[in-house]
Amino acid sequence: MRLYISAVFILLGRGLLSQIVGTIVDDTNIALPSATIYVENTTIGTVGNIDGEYSLALAKSGKYNIVYQYVGYKSVTKSVDFAVGKRIVVNVRLDADEVMLSEVTIAADREDPAYPIIRQAIAKRNFHRHQVPSLEADLYVKGKVKMLNAPKKIMGQEIGNLGGILDTSRQGILYLSESTSKYYFQDPDKTKEIMISSVKAGENDLFTANRFEIFQFNVYDEYYKFARSIASPLSDNAIGHYKYALESTFYNEDKEKVYRIKMSPKSTNEPLLSGYIYIVDDYFNVYSLDASISGPTLRGTFFDTVHFKQIYVPVNSNDNRRLLSQVVTFSGGIMGFNIEGVFTYIFSNYVLNPDLSSIFNNNENFSIQKDALKRDSSFWAMTRPVPLTADEENDYTKKDSLAKIWKSKPFLDSLDRANNTFKFIKLITGYSYQNSHKNFELATPKLQELYNFNAVEGSRFKFGLAFRRTDSLSRFVNISASSNYGLADREWKPMLHFRRIYDNYHSAEIYGQLGRKYWQYDYKQPVGLVAQTLNDLFLKLNRIRLYDLKIAEIGWKKELVNGVYVDFSTSYRDRRSLDNNTNYSIRLPDKIYTSNTPNATIADSYYGPNRYFINQIRLTIRPFQKYSSYPNLKITKSSQWPVIEWFFDNYVALSDNSTSFQSTVLTIRDNYVGTKLLGHSRYRLSGGTFLGGKPSFFADFYHPAANEVLFPVINDQLVFNIMPYYQYSTDRYFVEAHWRHHLDGYIFDHIPLIKKTSIKEVVGAALHFDPNNGSYYELMAGIEDIKISALKICDIEYTWSFTGSKYNNQGVVVRFIQLFGGR
Repeated sequence: MRLYISAVFILLGRGLLSQIVGTIVDDTNIALPSATIYVENTTIGTVGNIDGEYSLALAKSGKYNIVYQYVGYKSVTKSVDFAVGKRIVVNVRLDADEVMLSEVTIAADREDPAYPIIRQAIAKRNFHRHQVPSLEADLYVKGKVKMLNAPKKIMGQEIGNLGGILDTSRQGILYLSESTSKYYFQDPDKTKEIMISSVKAGENDLFTANRFEIFQFNVYDEYYKFARSIASPLSDNAIGHYKYALESTFYNEDKEKVYRIKMSPKSTNEPLLSGYIYIVDDYFNVYSLDASISGPTLRGTFFDTVHFKQIYVPVNSNDNRRLLSQVVTFSGGIMGFNIEGVFTYIFSNYVLNPDLSSIFNNNENFSIQKDALKRDSSFWAMTRPVPLTADEENDYTKKDSLAKIWKSKPFLDSLDRANNTFKFIKLITGYSYQNSHKNFELATPKLQELYNFNAVEGSRFKFGLAFRRTDSLSRFVNISASSNYGLADREWKPMLHFRRIYDNYHSAEIYGQLGRKYWQYDYKQPVGLVAQTLNDLFLKLNRIRLYDLKIAEIGWKKELVNGVYVDFSTSYRDRRSLDNNTNYSIRLPDKIYTSNTPNATIADSYYGPNRYFINQIRLTIRPFQKYSSYPNLKITKSSQWPVIEWFFDNYVALSDNSTSFQSTVLTIRDNYVGTKLLGHSRYRLSGGTFLGGKPSFFADFYHPAANEVLFPVINDQLVFNIMPYYQYSTDRYFVEAHWRHHLDGYIFDHIPLIKKTSIKEVVGAALHFDPNNGSYYELMAGIEDIKISALKICDIEYTWSFTGSKYNNQGVVVRFIQLFGGR
């Protein structure tokens, strides 16, 4: 019913609102999609839809000069006598830009006349980039993503029609949303969007992709980060990367001479744009941009092509041009799904150099007003600057009906019946029973948890059930009960876990565990259970080292202030070492498993039974962390500063053969340090020591993140590749450094055949030092992002290790992604 009313308001609005409407076509009467229309000498404007239709709302009566502009076509200015309450139809035809250069023969030894123009624009890039200290503007965004084709099945699972979204041709609009915001900018790089209103077809909620930040492309920046760093055609060294050709000149509505310059990469696979840039003579600022990046240059993302179309208009002076409109279109696909999308951004009512001290008084860069969803249909009929196309109007109407169905108990019950039906794939992912109407779910262990094998337990089976309930504010409680049983040790290991998220905005939670488990001596659990099972059963390589842990723990986490997180826990732990209980394997029956003792050079006293109270504090500081605010939810974004982590553990001995002590570790890490077209680096620096005594149980030593598995499943890439497990564990002070540099295809871009793939180069180094073991370091080189379609499968890395100045070992690691969670 709501959208029925909406359609009526739209129709009435087109007749009653104060608007200039019409259609923009080319000289063959073909509609020009996303043309730009604005009032001369103002930033009041709009963008046409895909059918060439436009609607320009004006608040006052008077005579207006309306400029119609489309990249690659001559702009047209129409004088319109406008009266409030009237609807004026102005249809416009634009002619292709065919005003060519005077006949000039460019000799082989003479550069194209585009180059001196580009040099002037590059010389003034920094001036135009920082020309305005601050600004604010109104922003309208419309986003649409459409499925062009969808498979009927994926991994044996029926896709269906996605709840009614897809039609019989397997097409349908996946996402359609509009929003209005206030946009703020403060030099050099602070931005903020405050969303005032938002509407989305279907289940209208506050989670929207209608943010300029997602596709924010400033041609005056040297580089634009999009999967890879893309060099701007006006970057300082752009002439070394781009070829330029002056194709034509014309005079705009202000009688300014504008150069139409074609730009293309010198190397077809480098992360560079192709298309046209329009430069205004004398000022050498950008008039418009029509450019795209596509194919292998996107290096294996699901995008096939991304296209940017920007129009700039004068604000206060012709020397100061600001972005009026940006239209981003893209296409792509993965695993048989093919999509296309278009996001339209319209800026208006610029205010230059306002005092924004109250806007930028914190690190929030996006927020949504609480009443953003309460705008009615009449509001959108009056506000919407881009007319809806027929399929968009139909989608709003269709999704309004579907949303009611999606929320109904019969639909949720039918969905649950389908999802709760047992399928073979659930042997891998784990079976779950859900009740969507009551927001709870019951789940069983995943395949890699149901059965494992190790020399201590033999064949180990896991029995368990997990319960999860979510409330209307997306807070949730998880309770899981499980027990492991080994056929070799004949022991039950029951565990109960609890986790309650009670404040999403501040990441606040309480958690706890109670029970018994066999745990690896390194708390990071370096050996994956699947890898261990395969190594034991087929190669008889016992990598895992386990001890018996009885634990009762309670903990609390919260963000205290923006970017400062605390995690405090206290636990009682009763621990003892374990021995192997089986020598079974599928192959190599005569071979004997290595001992379960992790380090034979450590005295036996370090493996004795012990009991402790352990109090742990984890403090994480993310300086100048940017974040987005939603009602009852905060989404954080990394800053340009490294993250600082401080761990402090207080061990209180409860048994005679145990000693009390403290340990502390300080870590500084950064997962993205941009190096322009050379890719990016990541690093982690750590140091720690023990205070007031030394550990009396080997599990409490510091254990570097080692690896001896050929096919590890490790999410953290900043680890050692071939360091033996527990060989460099220490109870003294230590320092550690990890560094990786991802070249993002910088070298492979120039190698035939390889440049057409998704793979990229990576190099790295890692160092550990402590006074007991001396220094150990690794050097690594490899390829990453080995993909099938756009789905990443693995990385392959070759590593050389050294002890002191002595060569130690070398080996290859194939690092697989973690598909289904768990280790």
